[in-house]
Amino acid sequence: MLTALALPLRRAAPALTRDMRAFLTWLGCWLILPNLPFLPVTLMGGPPRAQEILFGGAVGLAVHRWRYPLRLTAYLGVMIYFTITFIAHMFNMAPSMIMSVVGLVFDMDLMASPEYIAGTVLLLLSLIGAVVMLRYDSNFDGWKWATGGAAILIAFAGADLAESHGTMGSYTRIAPDGAPFQSATSEAHLVTLADGKANVMVILVEAMGEPRDPALRQRQLAM
Repeated sequence: MLTALALPLRRAAPALTRDMRAFLTWLGCWLILPNLPFLPVTLMGGPPRAQEILFGGAVGLAVHRWRYPLRLTAYLGVMIYFTITFIAHMFNMAPSMIMSVVGLVFDMDLMASPEYIAGTVLLLLSLIGAVVMLRYDSNFDGWKWATGGAAILIAFAGADLAESHGTMGSYTRIAPDGAPFQSATSEAHLVTLADGKANVMVILVEAMGEPRDPALRQRQLAM
C-alpha cells in the first residue's frame, strides 16, 4: 500500500520546480513550524499573535538565502522571542517585564494542564523539525515568490486576528461598550462614595478555585 502511495508522489515530484520546492520549504520553516506550538491556545482564546506571525515571516524572508547555521540561529532567536511575548501577553504584561518576573516563569509547572503539555510537546517538535527542514534549500528566486510569501503571511495574520477577536476585553485591550462582563465595583456603586470627604478602599480577593479535597469541597458547599 505504501508503495502504491509513493509512486504518484514520485511522478508528481519532477513537476515541482526548484523555486517551488524552495518556497514550500520556506513556508514550512517560517510559517507553519514556528507558529504551531501556539496554535492550540490561540484556538481556545489566546492572545492575538498577528505581529509575531508577520515578524517571524519577515525574518524568514530576510535570511532565506543564508547558510544553514545562520538560518538555524535566526530561527532559535525567533522562537525565543515568540515564547517570551506569548507568556507576557498571556499575563497582560509587556515583554520587557519578563525579566522582572523570571523567577515566576521558571516556577510554572508545564505538566499542570493539558494545554501546557500540548504546547511543550509542539514546541519541541517545532525545534526538531526546524533542525531538519532548515537543511533543505529555501533559496527561491524571483519577486513573485517573495510577494506570494508576504501575501500568505498577511492572510495568516488576519486569520489570527479574526480568531482572537472573540477574546475582547482581555490581553491588554480595552473592552468595547456592551461587552458581556460584570463589574463588582460598578454594581456596588463605590464610585458614588468618592465624594472627596472620605477615602474609599477597594480590596481585591483572588479566588482560590475549587478545592480538590472532597471533604473541604462539601464544607464549602454547605456554607
